[in-house]
Amino acid sequence: MKLTERQFKYILYFSLLGSQLLYMPKLVLYYLDHNGWMAIILTGLFAVGLIFIVPKQLFETNTAPMISQVIVGVVIALYATGLFVFELMVLGQFITFQYLMGTPFKVLIILLLLTVFILGSKTLEHVGRTVEVFYYLPTVSIFLILIMALIQVDTSALKPVQFSLDLSLLKACSLFFSVIFTDGLVVLKLGQFVKDASDVKGLYVKTVLKVMAFFTFGTIISVMILGSKLTTLTTYPLYHVLMNIHWFSLLERIEAIFSLFVIVTSVMKMVILLYIIIISFNASLSKQAMHVVQIGLLIAMYFLTNYFIRSPIVIYNWLYSKGWYILMLITMVLLLSYQLLRIPRQITKKSRSEKRLKYKKYKKKQ
Repeated sequence: MKLTERQFKYILYFSLLGSQLLYMPKLVLYYLDHNGWMAIILTGLFAVGLIFIVPKQLFETNTAPMISQVIVGVVIALYATGLFVFELMVLGQFITFQYLMGTPFKVLIILLLLTVFILGSKTLEHVGRTVEVFYYLPTVSIFLILIMALIQVDTSALKPVQFSLDLSLLKACSLFFSVIFTDGLVVLKLGQFVKDASDVKGLYVKTVLKVMAFFTFGTIISVMILGSKLTTLTTYPLYHVLMNIHWFSLLERIEAIFSLFVIVTSVMKMVILLYIIIISFNASLSKQAMHVVQIGLLIAMYFLTNYFIRSPIVIYNWLYSKGWYILMLITMVLLLSYQLLRIPRQITKKSRSEKRLKYKKYKKKQ
């Protein structure tokens, strides 16, 4: 399996979007009110700097001991599983509440998983070509939103601009980074399939900066149209912003385009995460075996999603109360596990004996 640099960049781009666009402005405004967009910029710059501590062995031929590879594989697989379940929950609830109110949630989850299986049953190259086709959908959506939103914005909602280094800023940045940008760190595992792995870090930096600009724009627009309080209280703030804007009555219902954008990117993101779970152990599987493993994983995802849906945890309240530092701790575990790949393989007996002989010859010459 091989990916071009452009395909990998688009895969990384889709992995940082998805359903996160629905609730993204809420994460930073809860702690920083209308100045929450500052946390997005700081977090994006932190994510860019963090890429330089990720070892190149993650997306090149691994020379680490087998135990290190297994530990990293387990951590990545568990993290990708959590991201998959969370993505499925948020997307399923959004479609149910906004478009298919009478559809049982379990039926919708099965349909989404079936779509993921159909797309994921192809090779990774097919997934790369698919994201190339849909790549311009976000660009068109963002362009339309920008033109239409600028007509109705109220810049006074962003005043006064205040910046202070305190615990609220730390919480906002930690929460936003853990929920948004760690997805990209997990997807870096696919860098091993890029034909030229030397530029993987550069592709990551460019993609994160682009996503950071989009998230900052989305948050500012939400504040200027809805206000900070309503943005914090609304379940899908950016979606409701688009419901309230139009372009001189010539172009309306822009939220329908936005919904299509979210659904497509979210489904593709789940396909990408499914691949990451499978290849995290570097197992070579036949096509039939791959399909069996995918079916087993998707069945597990179905039961996991139903379990968390039935649980009494309210996702946003949990994120704001203690979720931000738990997710940050898990992210640190992910980054620390990556450092294990820097450990070189143990020297074999043959190479040891060769070194002894060279040392003895050196001693005799002395």
